[in-house]
Amino acid sequence: MAVHKSKQNSVRYTLTLLVLFLLLLLVVLQWPGLVSLRYAWQVEPRAITPRGDLALDEESTIELFQRSSPAVVYITTLPGAQS
Repeated sequence: MAVHKSKQNSVRYTLTLLVLFLLLLLVVLQWPGLVSLRYAWQVEPRAITPRGDLALDEESTIELFQRSSPAVVYITTLPGAQS
């Protein structure tokens, strides 16, 4: 009877160590995520600075697109089903 209890305690001890090891492994693997969550709440948002005027070449490109866009045809190709 004493041998049976000893073996049962040994199995319980082994399972306890295994569970503790797996929990420790989980914490170690998730550590970067846990640290980033802690610092994510302390981040200050950046101020939005207004953009300046567009460059002349950018304005001319926009004007060219607006003038020629009514003549542009957009073609979409969809794959057909084959039997």
